[in-house]
Amino acid sequence: MTTDAALLAYEATFSSDLDFVISADFEAACTAYRDALNAQRAYCGDTGGALLAKIDALGNCQISCVQSHCK
Repeated sequence: MTTDAALLAYEATFSSDLDFVISADFEAACTAYRDALNAQRAYCGDTGGALLAKIDALGNCQISCVQSHCK
């Protein structure tokens, strides 16, 4: 999966159009996005640290039900 496609899938899991967030979908999409960023970092490098900052911002790819409506 490309980084752009993974980002779109990740963002779709918490769209404002959703009534609730399915935590398993969020975790899968977040993990795919993190993996795509890691692959991009491995192949292209990351001298400025922008990719690593995005990876770190994703955390452990688990959403808290306190922050959203989980199913």
